[in-house]
Amino acid sequence: MLVADSLYRARNKYNIVLLDNETAIPFVTGDQPIINVHATFGSGVPPEKLELFYPLSPKRAMAMFESTTERSTVLCINEVRHFNQVIVWNSHEQVFSDSGGCLEGLQLDESPEV
Repeated sequence: MLVADSLYRARNKYNIVLLDNETAIPFVTGDQPIINVHATFGSGVPPEKLELFYPLSPKRAMAMFESTTERSTVLCINEVRHFNQVIVWNSHEQVFSDSGGCLEGLQLDESPEV
């Protein structure tokens, strides 16, 4: 509830945007599908910024970025791969895709070095 309250109070600081994936690689999702793109992955250091990413379908995602963030709403293949890998690193047990080949290419058992 505290996060929701904080987000509501700072609602003018953020924009919610739809991101389009026009690449051949679909977005994956997992059992923890909403991620902070600035997560520090087990380093024990809290992230400095909050910007959320949430895949809605293999070709579309929703993101909440700071209003000052300027970026294209059409993602390149490297961005899609990065978001997919962060979803995997953030998942507890399950990762889902509409493509088995896409899942095979992910590092399911490795987390990033911090």
